[in-house]
Amino acid sequence: MSFEFLYKHSRADAVEMDELERWKLSYKASCECKEAIEKAIREHFDGMYLDRECVNEVFSEYGYDRTMWVLAATICCKDYDGRFSNSNKEWAKGIITTDISTDEMRRYAVDSHPAVLDGFTSEVRKQYKALGLLDNKKCLSDDKEYAEKLLILKPEVLKEEFRKPFFQYFYAQSGFGC
Repeated sequence: MSFEFLYKHSRADAVEMDELERWKLSYKASCECKEAIEKAIREHFDGMYLDRECVNEVFSEYGYDRTMWVLAATICCKDYDGRFSNSNKEWAKGIITTDISTDEMRRYAVDSHPAVLDGFTSEVRKQYKALGLLDNKKCLSDDKEYAEKLLILKPEVLKEEFRKPFFQYFYAQSGFGC
């Protein structure tokens, strides 16, 4: 279950860092993910009810990170739209943290009905939360001495198949980096 690398910087940053090819591959995958989300909604929304199983189809093809990135970019591009909940708007701002322009994100912004897309986004967030991953709220301090301590790895550094709380724990014994 390996997914295309998600490049979280702008095209301009990619050019500056000589990573344009990585950016292009990630951008293409985000555009494909957008189309997959639109297709899943088309096939699983009957006009009144969105089958929540459609989220799993997108997750299995594009993973958590890319799916959430595309949804967050969509909401950031359309933050003026009152059909997106305030909760989802705040969440989106936390995902898209770099200086990527709205114009750059528009190509992979989902064009499904905003109210249905808001429900889809809420379901994505609910399923991701159900993984039970630990975040920085579980950490006690920002101590710089890590030797002989139990550390919690950020979920983003784990491959998607290892996104379980068990794999977040890391005991730093000693050595370079501790």
